Amino acid sequence: QEYNRALALKPDFEIAIVHLGNTYFQQGRYREAIEQYRHYIKAAPSNGERTRGLSCIAEVQQRMGKLVEAERTAKQASDDGKANVFELFMIALEKGDLATAEKLKGINESIQYSVRGSRSSQRPFLYFRGSFDLKSGRSAEAIENFKAALKHAPQTWNLDAYEDCLANAYLELGRLDEAIAEYERILKLNPNYPLVHYHLGLAYERKGQQDQARVVYQRFLQVWKDADADVPEVVVAKKALSG
Repeated sequence: QEYNRALALKPDFEIAIVHLGNTYFQQGRYREAIEQYRHYIKAAPSNGERTRGLSCIAEVQQRMGKLVEAERTAKQASDDGKANVFELFMIALEKGDLATAEKLKGINESIQYSVRGSRSSQRPFLYFRGSFDLKSGRSAEAIENFKAALKHAPQTWNLDAYEDCLANAYLELGRLDEAIAEYERILKLNPNYPLVHYHLGLAYERKGQQDQARVVYQRFLQVWKDADADVPEVVVAKKALSG
């Protein structure tokens, strides 16, 4: 509401535009988020900010499962912006294209070394490293990188804080008790952290604890009551509750 009030006074106030887009993203309102980021790109005063807007759109499209569109959008970002490299890296990982991901990982590492010692958080770089390890079958290294990532503060301007990276890795590896404990830790920090209720529901379901899964899925749908109806996680949660 505060961002909407600010935009009512100054429709091209780019800071309010991007933060409103981020808010929609956190609520699963992906189409509205993309609309705001497109507005932000038009209002952006510099090429760097336009790059940021394109990177945000690519991340939303990736979350929606639209990898072809996400890759196209990320490639539109200017070489002047580094965020597009990160997006292309994550898209390559999700596609299973480890060769491309490894090349982009090298670029990410060079960026990491250039900002080391600056005020920029190392959490994203450790997250990217852990993600590559996980997809490459190096689960122990992935877990260590995710644990290291969580020792660093998140970047305040990033769409995703990666607070659930360790929990999601445990879930993917079938280490369900550890995943549940980690998701519950996050929910104590932020009861509305995006998708944590959903993934916690998956963990309970995979353990055969259907009653707990239903309770958590219901909570997820309450938290994301304004989310787009076709968001994959919303569809799965509703199907689980209807069974």
